[in-house]
Amino acid sequence: MMNRLARASLGAALALALVSLVACGDGLSPEDATAECERLQEDIPSCLADAAVFTECEACYEECGLNCSLESGCGFVCPD
Repeated sequence: MMNRLARASLGAALALALVSLVACGDGLSPEDATAECERLQEDIPSCLADAAVFTECEACYEECGLNCSLESGCGFVCPD
């Protein structure tokens, strides 16, 4: 009985871990996204000095991680 319960608990834990990995995708955490945008701000301050652009940068890195791209005109996009 205990062995069956232990296997069921382990199976549930593994399923939860797998769902968590799939749900997370490629995006960065909010903290890591902010850090990446702060690094970019040092490299290209003319773009990221604007608060709206900085927020767009954070959102892009949270959604698509290091795949986020800077477009001309200081816009951030996720590749398709």
